[in-house]
Amino acid sequence: MQIKKMWQILVAEDDNTKFVLIEYDISDTFGSEAQITRVKTVAELKRVYSEQGYNNFSFIVLDANLKDGATLEFLDEILAREFKKPIIANSSNHEHLMTQMKFGCTHEGGLNLKNVLADIRSELIS
Repeated sequence: MQIKKMWQILVAEDDNTKFVLIEYDISDTFGSEAQITRVKTVAELKRVYSEQGYNNFSFIVLDANLKDGATLEFLDEILAREFKKPIIANSSNHEHLMTQMKFGCTHEGGLNLKNVLADIRSELIS
């Protein structure tokens, strides 16, 4: 029997090193109850969307510059309209963070990711 984790988290990050850091922060904040699904491309985001929808996820961590492009357009067209849970804009580039926020992200990650995750955990629990 497979036990469902309490926190289902979608991470869209194509850089392996950055993903390891994100994964560490998520695990440190949410513990063993976190189930992380990672995608590396917009094509994989679209596949997850078509197969699972996004409402199964507690929140999304989204890199602005996935290598196959169109991340912001995808965010604007799909996520911002259908996903009503936290979306963390995650980029080390402040300009990219601000652009993601304009396109529908609800939280700024980047260098502040650890604190944002703690805030989201508190929001989700209350």
